[in-house]
Amino acid sequence: MLMLGREVTTPAQLMFPNPSVKSETTEDYVMSLQENMKRAHQVAREKLKTTLKQRKRYYDLRILQRQYSEGDLVYLLDTAVVKGKCKKLSSPWKGPGIIVKKLSAYLYRVKLRNSVFVTNHDRMMPCRDRKVPAWITVYKTRSTDDEVVEDHDDKKEYCVCRKPCNGRFMIQCDYCDEWYHGSCVNISATDALDID
Repeated sequence: MLMLGREVTTPAQLMFPNPSVKSETTEDYVMSLQENMKRAHQVAREKLKTTLKQRKRYYDLRILQRQYSEGDLVYLLDTAVVKGKCKKLSSPWKGPGIIVKKLSAYLYRVKLRNSVFVTNHDRMMPCRDRKVPAWITVYKTRSTDDEVVEDHDDKKEYCVCRKPCNGRFMIQCDYCDEWYHGSCVNISATDALDID
């Protein structure tokens, strides 16, 4: 009805046609077609509005709204399908990450190790791990005392080459918690995004 302005003809109507249908002129047919389509679209719009209210009510009944604040540790729901990895055997959560900013009651900006996401509260889970990754503790100390940490980090020696950071790309080893220049260990910034 929405597309054609009339109900679809069924096989029974083809076999037993309705003899009471009268032939119309072109102008009458176009006018009735326009009227039928307007009426059908109006009915569909009203139905969609009531359905939207009904679905929102059902969604609000089941929702669990957790309140997070800046600096909280969270896991993010990972719905990405990585080629070569079995989705059933991999964890549905990635992280932990740290909440950088609360944008609204439902939206948060979350920083993971190599990226920053804006995500909804229902796609996050609080992190209650006893052991926190080293980059999170470094990030927290930097955010509280930026100037002191930056001066200290510029002078600190890293990597196997024992040279300072100087703004070059660096990557941290999860096993020994040491930082290495990407060029020294032959890892680029784009390769680092694919490493778990």
